Amino acid sequence: TMKKTILKIISVLLTVLLLAVLIPAGLIVSGMNGNGEPGGEVLIVLGTTVNGTEPSPMLKQRLYAAVEYLNTYPDARCIVTGGKGDEVNLSEAQCMYNYLTAAGIDAGRITMEDRATTTVENLQNVRSMLDTNEVDILSSNFHLYRAGLIAKDAGFVPTLIPAQTKPLSLLAKWFLREIFVLYPQLFS
Repeated sequence: TMKKTILKIISVLLTVLLLAVLIPAGLIVSGMNGNGEPGGEVLIVLGTTVNGTEPSPMLKQRLYAAVEYLNTYPDARCIVTGGKGDEVNLSEAQCMYNYLTAAGIDAGRITMEDRATTTVENLQNVRSMLDTNEVDILSSNFHLYRAGLIAKDAGFVPTLIPAQTKPLSLLAKWFLREIFVLYPQLFS
């Protein structure tokens, strides 16, 4: 009957929609804890929002993890990434540089990539700066899976280092966004 056919169509559409959310969500979760032991030679810290001249809460979480990493690997070089948005006073890279040096990290260990406005541009620009393709990449835990795909496309062999995202409400918001921004990377 027509009613059964409509119910079957609705059921199939809901299943497809559910899978369209669950598959990328599963991939994101699979990357949230990183993918191995850091090499300890080159750390790339991916930027995110700056509030005026201060790091956003999420950027601070990445910077906490970067300080811990750089103190654990005192010979590692660090590349901070991120350009300047229209409504901020300094680039993400400059904000991170300021934070890390204020936290006691030697300025000579830090290089800024401050021209890019996307993760793709960040990693392409950094790739041209390095003579190695084996790097450690630090970003928010929900962003690692996609960052890893982008890094591989840029020619890196990345070890992914997670920065925890807190509170849970912030993680939930960005996790949901990540589901949808992951699609273009999956099919590129």
